[in-house]
Amino acid sequence: MFSWPSVALIQDPLLVLAFYLDPFLFPVHQRVAAMQWDGTTLPTLRGRAVEFLAGDDASYSLRLSRDLAAFLTYAEQLPVAFAGRDLHPAQWWVLMAEPFPTLRVVALRIFALPPSAAGRERAFKRAKLVHTAVRNRLDPAKADMQTRIIF
Repeated sequence: MFSWPSVALIQDPLLVLAFYLDPFLFPVHQRVAAMQWDGTTLPTLRGRAVEFLAGDDASYSLRLSRDLAAFLTYAEQLPVAFAGRDLHPAQWWVLMAEPFPTLRVVALRIFALPPSAAGRERAFKRAKLVHTAVRNRLDPAKADMQTRIIF
């Protein structure tokens, strides 16, 4: 059994759930199921994501678990080159995931998250144009407004 070094970000159960919700990565799921991050398998982390999302709501947890099991069974049967292969995973969930209504909402929220910090970096660069060494006493509301205009 292969074990990767501990990486806090990868241990995030929602990240693992996103990996499982991407219909285009299903052929990879079976190959990495036995891999572990810090002694925890991916299916275990996927289960923790469901627990995290459901909290104390047992009925929501049951619906989410059923949808996830149904989706994994469905994705297992998809051919490698299936229709919709050129879609972004979020588009796939909008167009083709009607049989999984509970999981669909979760997938759309997860895939709406930006995969990098590039947007934040651009925003900070724009803010540096407004709040300079010379203009360091600018009212925060005015600085916010000018940054929004520039951005």
